[in-house]
Amino acid sequence: MQPSELVKAAMEKASIPSTRALAKELNVSQSSVSLWMNDERLPEFENAAALAELAGLPPTRTAASIRLNSPKNSRRVNALLKKIISNAAIVVLATMYTNGKCETLQVSTNHFLHNCGIVYKGGS
Repeated sequence: MQPSELVKAAMEKASIPSTRALAKELNVSQSSVSLWMNDERLPEFENAAALAELAGLPPTRTAASIRLNSPKNSRRVNALLKKIISNAAIVVLATMYTNGKCETLQVSTNHFLHNCGIVYKGGS
């Protein structure tokens, strides 16, 4: 769910007639509500939870979904996952080496990542 969808659902369900009235209800600026309505900004977790309550949705789950599904977080999560997978590949290869399975070291980290569906050129 996008912030704009949540705002619209909250306004409809709670019979809030305007963004100004919603802003007053949530104790935020009207410009904040406008940014949410245009999907230009994400509401803070607390505001997303309050919107969810107004919309009759589960507050915690809805707020978490709004915050976690943002494109900004997707880039961060993907970068973090690439680092984790890269480090896991190194640990696996090091473990194979210490267990005397040197022939399996021909598999590179990039090949390992490629098999996981990730194109990654190393780095920190």
